[in-house]
Amino acid sequence: MKINGLRLKNSRNEAFSLIELLVALIILGVLTNFAAFYYSDMRSSAAGTKVKADLMEIKKAISNFMSDEYNVTNARPANLSELVEKTCRAKAILDAADKTLKTYPMSADIEYIMQNEYADKAGCKTGEVDLKRFYLEKIPLCPWGEAYYADLYYVCARNPDTGYIAREPYLNPSMDKFYNGVPAPTFYKTFKSAGATLSGSAGQIVMSSSDATNKNSVDAMFLSNIEAITTLPLPDRKVTFEFSFKYSQKTVDDPVLNAAESRILETASGETYVPCANGMLYFFKDPPAAGGEAAVMAKSGFGLKFSAVDWELYECPGGAAAQKLAAGGWEQAALHSVKFVFTLATKIDCYIDGDLKATAAYSTASPVSKVYFAVSPDFFTSLKMPPPPYPPIPVLADCELKLHHVTINKIDFSKHYIAKIPSK
Repeated sequence: MKINGLRLKNSRNEAFSLIELLVALIILGVLTNFAAFYYSDMRSSAAGTKVKADLMEIKKAISNFMSDEYNVTNARPANLSELVEKTCRAKAILDAADKTLKTYPMSADIEYIMQNEYADKAGCKTGEVDLKRFYLEKIPLCPWGEAYYADLYYVCARNPDTGYIAREPYLNPSMDKFYNGVPAPTFYKTFKSAGATLSGSAGQIVMSSSDATNKNSVDAMFLSNIEAITTLPLPDRKVTFEFSFKYSQKTVDDPVLNAAESRILETASGETYVPCANGMLYFFKDPPAAGGEAAVMAKSGFGLKFSAVDWELYECPGGAAAQKLAAGGWEQAALHSVKFVFTLATKIDCYIDGDLKATAAYSTASPVSKVYFAVSPDFFTSLKMPPPPYPPIPVLADCELKLHHVTINKIDFSKHYIAKIPSK
């Protein structure tokens, strides 16, 4: 119909077609899935952010725990709940009613403090008390559902759905400090004779040899890795091996003691005694085995043999006679650093106490991608014989090697320890 020149069209209700309905459902489904994915991603991101913040907080608390002057051994917590409250033993100045006036660490000279600061205060006395220490308000709940934990180097959280482990270091994880003084059974192995001993304390492993009566070539002591370590350098970084240790040998002035039973130092000539090169820090293509010097050093490898006062660097790239690269002296009973840097697959720069001393060839035929190391205070059992009238047998020194750390880049030593610090 027409109204004032306008033409109107009659309208009527029409239902959606099947195609239109399907299109609408598809669009709705896409939007729903997008919203769900976006929401899930936001939740996952928020959980990851909280985990990161929690780990940083716990890391700081552990550092404060270990550096606390009342924590006399600077030990790690037995479990993370000790960060909330830890009872420490402390020395104290008490009044006549046994009220604590002031506390001090157990290492404090409490008697000196008493005489110099409280001598004029009647009734004061010294004693010991339990002291509550607090480092963290509470252990936060992990949004991933599993409790936070720590190992020898890291504070950790594990996502049970993905298996991903987030972690923050509270100690330098690139350095194996042998904190418990025991080689980790999953990474290190030791060979020792009846006269050799292995002991340890916080921060070091002590290897000692003192039995001169065993002459079998397998009667030696050394520490080695069970699994071969990759040596091929990455394009953007070098592969380094670094060892820090102190080494000593027993010396005496009386030449009569230079016998098999006393095991004192090898003689050079007459009555002049010099330290012999018993100790070694060596790398081999194949797993090492104890034996005589001629047999051991003929294996494809490179490394250092040393006494208390000097050292010698060798290479044996083809399995023939070992070739001496450099030699020198070092300070007796000092802490020494020996580092090997793989700059190429077949070339190794050798550093002694921070100075480059030589470049060794590990393999002349083809690149070698794996190595085994051997650290020993007394590896060799077939050293040169002392001249007459001394007995024609190897005369070795009583040796002690205190190994403080092994640093190998790309190797996380923390995973080779069983130690785990639980939340509770």
